[in-house]
Amino acid sequence: MLGLTAALAGQLQSKLKQHIMPCQHSSNDSGCSFPQVQLKCCTGFSWCLLMQAIGLCLGRGPLVGSWNIAQTTMLYTFPIYPCQDVETKKGRLGDSHGTTAEAIRSFIGNTTLLCILGYVLSHELPKVLAHYLYGIALYAFITFLMDGPAALLIAVLGMRVVPPFDKPWLSTSVGDYWGRRWNNTTGLTLRALVYDPIVEGSLMGRAALEARKPSPKPSQKSPNKPPQKPYRPPMWLKLFGMCATFAVSGVMHEILLYMLAPEGQYHVGYWFTFFFIQAPIMFAEGLVLRALHNRKIYIPRTLAIPLTTATVLTTAWYFWYPPIENHTDIANEAVASINANVGALIAWGQGLCEQWDLKQGLESQMATLGQMWPGIRAYVAESATSP
Repeated sequence: MLGLTAALAGQLQSKLKQHIMPCQHSSNDSGCSFPQVQLKCCTGFSWCLLMQAIGLCLGRGPLVGSWNIAQTTMLYTFPIYPCQDVETKKGRLGDSHGTTAEAIRSFIGNTTLLCILGYVLSHELPKVLAHYLYGIALYAFITFLMDGPAALLIAVLGMRVVPPFDKPWLSTSVGDYWGRRWNNTTGLTLRALVYDPIVEGSLMGRAALEARKPSPKPSQKSPNKPPQKPYRPPMWLKLFGMCATFAVSGVMHEILLYMLAPEGQYHVGYWFTFFFIQAPIMFAEGLVLRALHNRKIYIPRTLAIPLTTATVLTTAWYFWYPPIENHTDIANEAVASINANVGALIAWGQGLCEQWDLKQGLESQMATLGQMWPGIRAYVAESATSP
């Protein structure tokens, strides 16, 4: 599997060389450097593949299961996570994205939403509203990338996949936001490869450990033992696992930010800090909610949703948006790219319509000419025979 990762990275390098090499001959003002672009893109691409390959070796992650070669290839190639039967609830691991029709509807709906938000964000808006809409646009864009492969997996290979997102604007807590509603594909992968090994105290997954145990001999009968209570990790270990999980996510996003930022405009630490501070926030929130629950005090959804939104937007205000709004122009460039692609798609559709109208017009004229042709022939013949 690791060899397959290296081969795919090599193929990506050759493709990049074909399409990005002209940048070497462009002016230095563009900031385009082929070796740097090649290294950044291949590093980000192979890192995601290696995460899944390492998880398979450890008996953890999306590739673990009784998949055939086609299913394994799809799971290894596309950003999707299959449903798995679990004894305990782990986020959305046991939930299904639905049928092929539902995945296609989600794909069309989120694509439409992304186009609308691209137009809205191209206008001047209050900062808070713009940041909120940027978050919804990011949700629509990532879901647009994930719903297509999900529909293909469900329709062709008959697999059940985890919903990549679930209306994050309805989150009632920061834990609900990161654990059940935002990017479940990445969240479940990081949970399987970072959080679970820490809280379980084992690098290998349970299935892999069971497979390594020797089977007991038939003559040896184990004495009846009382059932053991399920293992409950201490609170400090849970906090450490959460911090490690968000730290890995922060490093991954820092690499992405480094690849996106123009040369000389990358500011280190912003996105790492944004993700890392989510762990203590979630931990403290869990303690507060548990204390309120023990006192039978429940926060209504009408209050919990705006509190969660305000918490996430506040951390994003200081750590997510500065590197893409203040230090670079990545946010505006992304919006302009969306609008340019939408405009190109509309122009392509108009061209098709014009071609169709021209074809229809030619067919109508040919049909009219066909109806008139007998009369024309009779008139010509009569004119030729008349003195």
